[in-house]
Amino acid sequence: MPSNPETCPRCGEYLMPVVHGLIEFRCGTMRRSDGTLKESEQCQIASLTQQLATALAAKEQAERERDRAIAEVEMSTVIVVKVREEFTRIISERDAAEADAKAKGEKLTAMVEARVVTDKRRGVAIIVQRGSKVLACLRTSCRDMNGCWQFGGGAVEYGETTEQAAYRELYEETGMLARNVTYLCDTHGYTPEGEPMWTSFFTANCEGYEPQNNEPDKHGPWEWVEIEELLSRPIIDVMKPAIAALAAYQSANLHPTPETAKP
Repeated sequence: MPSNPETCPRCGEYLMPVVHGLIEFRCGTMRRSDGTLKESEQCQIASLTQQLATALAAKEQAERERDRAIAEVEMSTVIVVKVREEFTRIISERDAAEADAKAKGEKLTAMVEARVVTDKRRGVAIIVQRGSKVLACLRTSCRDMNGCWQFGGGAVEYGETTEQAAYRELYEETGMLARNVTYLCDTHGYTPEGEPMWTSFFTANCEGYEPQNNEPDKHGPWEWVEIEELLSRPIIDVMKPAIAALAAYQSANLHPTPETAKP
């Protein structure tokens, strides 16, 4: 056997003795004179087996790549789900915080608009005089005592003195600027909720002004009324002591002052 025998390129079998110019390998494969091969059945099977092995290896590699891709997709899906859950949680907390802030803001606004800071247990009334007549109006759509006559007035707001509240209430209700505002007396009554309430009465004049009904949704037009006539009409209970005090000063031809009127 030659030191470097030629082998079949398909299966590796050695050459057989040359017969009739044909080179034949032990496997049965022959090489033609033009260099082409005539494969034997053994080599065809070997070739197909090799191709199948290559195909299987490629298939296994593809499956490994597929499994790796699926794992990466699953991992990405898990990450996306976690990110989505975290995003949803953050949005939910933000919405809750915004809703809470909005609710608190609305509550604060409502408190300010409703003047909750007002001490509803402390009120003022201002008796505007013009000669022997006083300014009054008929309550029509108030919280209580509708059908009764009243002077101008209302609740004392936070930070106000009773005198400041009297100036403000008169201007808001009638558009008139009070002059010579003088304390008359305090009277005791109750709020619509039944809580004790004190009302400070003041006298004033408003020369050069005519009253305007700035709150027609609460009461009728303002009228100049004689005190005796006003007493014949239904009036708010807390007004009666104040009218009596004013009548006493007028009968004595006096004018109430802080020194003479305060108890």
